[in-house]
Amino acid sequence: MHHFLAEKNTIKKPNQAILRGLYSVHTPVQLVYETLEIERPEGYRLTRQVKDVMLKLFDFTKLWEKQSLGRMRVLRKTIIEKIPFHFEKYEDFWIVDVIMRRVYNRRNVLARAQMVYTQTKTKRSGGRSKTQSKPVSRELSPSPGRDRLLKFLSLAQPPATHLLFRLVSTGLRGDREFQQFIDMASRVREKFLYAALEKDARKCEIEALVRAAETIKSKGFNVV
Repeated sequence: MHHFLAEKNTIKKPNQAILRGLYSVHTPVQLVYETLEIERPEGYRLTRQVKDVMLKLFDFTKLWEKQSLGRMRVLRKTIIEKIPFHFEKYEDFWIVDVIMRRVYNRRNVLARAQMVYTQTKTKRSGGRSKTQSKPVSRELSPSPGRDRLLKFLSLAQPPATHLLFRLVSTGLRGDREFQQFIDMASRVREKFLYAALEKDARKCEIEALVRAAETIKSKGFNVV
């Protein structure tokens, strides 16, 4: 059973601007955990547990804003009551909303990235399918943003084009997202790359991408 801590021990709920940043898959995981004041292993464990509950009670086929308010109340209550974690440490249990939104956003990004991968693979193989005959959404179709992302990966030494879909899965889907990535502060951009690629790339590849991003920014390679 959860009990409220004294006011002085409560972690205050951030403003909406900070919360939106925490919800975003663009924000490095380590920065999120630092804001939540939890260690990475604990954060990963909590995220997996929240995801398990959401898979049972949350409708991922609907937009977040279209979810039933009643279902969302049940989901939030279930997470707080069933998962062993000090939720009461956070004002209004705001950590629950952060983890749920990140699970939702990441799942959507991964789903879109898989669609892109499937369409690209089918096109390259020369095969035809029913899905090919349907219009491809503008968001998922090839774009200059994807070309620039590939160019960025090619600039690294050694080249890292094999990491394209891993970066797409983090949200770098088009011009605007790529520009936001380039516009990040150097330290934040570096943390983003390590958080996104640490399980898929060698350290030397990530370091090469860090240098390539700095080169692009310094030479004014803007994506408008």
